[in-house]
Amino acid sequence: MINIKIFVSRRLDLDSVEIPNPLYVPMLCGAFRKHPPLPFIGDNTGDNISEKQPFYSELTVQYWAWGNANADYYGLCHYRRYLSFSDKRYRTNEQNMVVEPILSPGAIRRHRLMDSSKMQSVISQYDAIVSECADVRHIPVPNGGLPKTVRELWEGHDGVFIYKKDLDILLQVIRDLHPEYMDSAQKYLSGSAHRGYNCYVLRRDLFFRMCQFQFDVLDELERLIDISAYQGNLKRVFGYMGEIMYGIFIYDLEQQDIYKIKELQLVYFEETRQPKNFIHRAWLFGLAYLTSALRHSSEAFLPKGSVRRENVKKILRRLRNI
Repeated sequence: MINIKIFVSRRLDLDSVEIPNPLYVPMLCGAFRKHPPLPFIGDNTGDNISEKQPFYSELTVQYWAWGNANADYYGLCHYRRYLSFSDKRYRTNEQNMVVEPILSPGAIRRHRLMDSSKMQSVISQYDAIVSECADVRHIPVPNGGLPKTVRELWEGHDGVFIYKKDLDILLQVIRDLHPEYMDSAQKYLSGSAHRGYNCYVLRRDLFFRMCQFQFDVLDELERLIDISAYQGNLKRVFGYMGEIMYGIFIYDLEQQDIYKIKELQLVYFEETRQPKNFIHRAWLFGLAYLTSALRHSSEAFLPKGSVRRENVKKILRRLRNI
C-alpha cells in the first residue's frame, strides 16, 4: 500500500474540527509561538523554519514535510480548505471554490473527506492531484475592475498582498536561479487560469522538486526584499510568492505533457471551529451562512483585501466569540 501524507495546516488559536482520516496529518503552523499543549505535531520540531511563519504562512508546514516526513505522496491543505474527492460537482464562487458554511459531519461525508480508501485509490492513479484553476476574469480586485491575466490579478492587490515591484523581483530571481521555469512563469502569469491556495497531493519526486524550486527562490527573495516596513497582509509576501510559484510549477508539469494530473474541486469552509454543544453549533451554522451569503453576493462590493471587507470580517469575528 502506498504511503500518503496530506499535511493539514492548523492555527494555534482555533480549535478546528479534525477530520478522522489516517491520510491527514494535522500540524500546528507557527508553533514557535507560545501556545497551550495541543495533541498535534508542531512545525517547530526537527528541520524547520517555524519562526518564518508570519511571512511564509502555511509554507512552514510544507517545509517541515519536505525535511522530516517520509512518504510516497505528499500533500498540503489548510484547516478550512480541502480538495473534494466527491464524484459530484458543486456550485462554485468567483474564485472557483465550493463554499460550505461549516465543517460539519455532513459536509465531510459529502466531499468524501473521511473516505481514505477512495482517496488512496484516486491518488495512486496520478502523479499530481491539484485544485481546479480559477478564471481571473471573474475575480474582482481591490483597485477596481476585473483582471485579464494572473499577473493583473496579483498587481490588482498592489499594496494589499504584495507590491508590484516584488513580483518583478520574483521573476528576476527565477531567471537567475531556476531559468528552466522562466518560460512557464511568463506564460502562467500572462494567462487567465490562476491556481492558488497551495492545496495539492504530489508524487514524492515532484514534491521534492517543487520544494527545491520554491525555497531556493524564497531564500534569495528574503535577501532582496526588505519587509521591515511592511504591514498587515504585506508581511506575508513570501507566502504569496510561494503560492505564485506553486501555480508556475503545476503549469510547467502540464506543459511537459508526460505527467498524469487530476484536478479536483477546492472546498472552502466558512466555519471550522469545534462546536461546544448543539446551541453553539446552531449559532456557528447561522453565522457561517451569513458570512457565505455576504461573500457570494458582495464580492464586487467587498473585494478581497479591501478595507470594507476587513471591517466586515472584524464584526463577524466578534459575533463568533459571543
